Amino acid sequence: MKALKLAIVGCGKRTRTVYGHFLKQLSSALEVVAVCDPVKTAADEAAAFYGARAYSSIRDLVADRPMEA
Repeated sequence: MKALKLAIVGCGKRTRTVYGHFLKQLSSALEVVAVCDPVKTAADEAAAFYGARAYSSIRDLVADRPMEA
């Protein structure tokens, strides 16, 4: 089965510490392809953690639409 492409909006500490480990365990079913946070450093850190593309604008994320969910 193909993994569902997921975008995460909001990249606070919990995104990497709590959800990060959970999402990595589900990597065969879910693939984080994009993260978005208005704080660019938070988006960049989360993107590096997930191996995803960082966005600091929700409008840009929606316009590009790299995700399925």
